[in-house]
Amino acid sequence: MYCEIKPCPELTPFINCYWSIDALANATLTDYSFPDGCPEIIFNLETQVKRFSIDGRVSMNPSVEFIGQMTQPYQIRTQGRNRIVGVRFYPHTVACFTKETIAQFNDQTIAVQDIWGTEILDVAVQIAEASTPTQWVTPLNAFFRSRLTNQIDSSRHKLTDFAVRQFLSQKDVTDLDAIVRASGLSHRYLQQCFHQRVGISPKMLLKIIRFQKTFQYLNAGAHSLTYVAYECGYYDQAHFIRDFNAFTGSTPARYSLQHHPFNQHFLVASNSSYLYNF
Repeated sequence: MYCEIKPCPELTPFINCYWSIDALANATLTDYSFPDGCPEIIFNLETQVKRFSIDGRVSMNPSVEFIGQMTQPYQIRTQGRNRIVGVRFYPHTVACFTKETIAQFNDQTIAVQDIWGTEILDVAVQIAEASTPTQWVTPLNAFFRSRLTNQIDSSRHKLTDFAVRQFLSQKDVTDLDAIVRASGLSHRYLQQCFHQRVGISPKMLLKIIRFQKTFQYLNAGAHSLTYVAYECGYYDQAHFIRDFNAFTGSTPARYSLQHHPFNQHFLVASNSSYLYNF
């Protein structure tokens, strides 16, 4: 069972949604995590998560983990009841809750207490003890309200916020120069803002937005790869397949044949957690 809940009004500009998955029974599930432009905090309740990186490394994810910006895929294998709660930020807004430079967390899974201290582990206990989503949303709202920094009033945040919203609202635009001109910023300054507050470059975020858009068509299963490629702004089918393979480790055709117990929720056009809906 999957559900999404919006944060309190004070936090809605900074947190896209809270989400939860509860399988209600013990199971071993395997899926892939793909770059999606959005850092997350995940509470693995009654769940052990093993991560398989593309370079062959295998590791156990922390019970409460922060996942930084991803530029490459990895496989996950969960074992247990698969009761999971997530906090999904916008591409640039986790920086509103920490003074750390976000780029240092790219392609990493970090124990949350290493960033936010042990107080967040108390929140994890409250979530684990909650019997309804309404009960676990309350401590999350309280924690993140207390961690909002004065950076939300900084010029860097406001400029980055404007640029990211341009990227997400003009989804048919792949010309970075045009978007930079619209933002009124120089390429160099925008790169600096993105390094600090988004974690990845403007060009990489645009590539991820374009990649995420393809799932609208792939999930429908009614379009040729050439059609998907041109609708999503790729030069041709070969360009699309090359990018798709870089971000998933698979081909579009192979992906469509596989079962995705977690991505079936996160890559659905009707859900808030899907990047292309922002």
